[in-house]
Amino acid sequence: MKQSIKILITVLFVTGYPIIELTAQIVTSNTGNITVIPNTQMSVLGLLNNTANANFVNNGDLLLYGDITNDGDFLYNSNLSSFGQVQFLGSQNQVISGANSLIIQDVFFNNKGTSLLGSIFITGSSDFTNGIIENRAAGGSFIFDGGSIHLNTSNASHVDGLVTKIGDDEFIFPKGAGGFYRGLSISSPIDINHTFTSQYHRENSNSTYPHTSREKTINHIDTREYWELERDQGTGHVLITLSWNKDTTDPMILSSTEVLSIVYWNPSQANWETLPSVVNQSNQTVTTITTVSGYGIFALGVVDQNAGSGGIVVYNALSPNGDGKNDFLRIAGVETIPDNSLEIFNRWGIRVFETSNYNNTDNLFNGFSQGRITINKKKKLPSGTYFYILKYKYMGEDVKKVGYLYINGSD
Repeated sequence: MKQSIKILITVLFVTGYPIIELTAQIVTSNTGNITVIPNTQMSVLGLLNNTANANFVNNGDLLLYGDITNDGDFLYNSNLSSFGQVQFLGSQNQVISGANSLIIQDVFFNNKGTSLLGSIFITGSSDFTNGIIENRAAGGSFIFDGGSIHLNTSNASHVDGLVTKIGDDEFIFPKGAGGFYRGLSISSPIDINHTFTSQYHRENSNSTYPHTSREKTINHIDTREYWELERDQGTGHVLITLSWNKDTTDPMILSSTEVLSIVYWNPSQANWETLPSVVNQSNQTVTTITTVSGYGIFALGVVDQNAGSGGIVVYNALSPNGDGKNDFLRIAGVETIPDNSLEIFNRWGIRVFETSNYNNTDNLFNGFSQGRITINKKKKLPSGTYFYILKYKYMGEDVKKVGYLYINGSD
């Protein structure tokens, strides 16, 4: 015999703001159509079950104190004045399940935590005030649409598992593990159709991605954490930023922040390789100088920029003002390695200069943008910090020197 369900509907008016409270002994089921209009608040204290073929349209404030299952359509009306907010509240862990996505403009988490078995699709903002959203084991999807953002992300509130981002805006993935928020950032993709998915792992990558299989310039790879980033859709590439944290990062990484680099597990070569990177000490971050060309597993590594360098020294200060002092980028010893290539990038990862067989005489960089693939060709570059990648062979080995240079007084 089926147990009967009793639903109590209370309608209150506080300063003209209608509040609807639904309390159920077992479950509040929607088998038809429910619409929460703007400037209306609806609270559900038990399970909210939006059944197959049912429609739940929220343009007000929906306060959920229990679980929610969505097998129907759960969305908002974009033609109304307010797109609504869904709030997950209370002192108990809440479960989001069902075959279909919750399509939400704004969501607010202030609860013990959330098990995400289903799917949340955010088009506006996600406020992670309190409560970790767990989908690593649960297998659910947390998706941010183009232009959507997150707020108040912290160790106490983030996504523990996969996060997906759609669109062409830069983004920090609000993810972590083990009670620590450890986001990965990407720069802006080239168009709105790009989709990226990321996950953080607070564990040693060595068992799956052996640290002994690495480029010679890599001295050490973080043994305590690593990140995943996959490009699900699109053809463009992005810059990647990782960070270090005294509570999660390998102590050997923390003691070597001047020579840090992002390292990447190249699945086709089955080894770790260095990605040209720049360190920001104040922000405790490391960012790739150029857009990455492959996706998958990334970590922090300690690199030796001078390994097998052959005594090549890059003097990284330029003042191309015609006074005969530091008018060009001088690379000491470059004449001994004529088979070389030099690339220079601005802080957005755009290549502004490239050449082969750099020689300090008639093939050099003097502050002008003049590469094959560059911006504003033959135009003097503004003062500021730039990044270089110098590649050459020394005693039969491939060498890659990476660093920064500063152009002063070229405006």
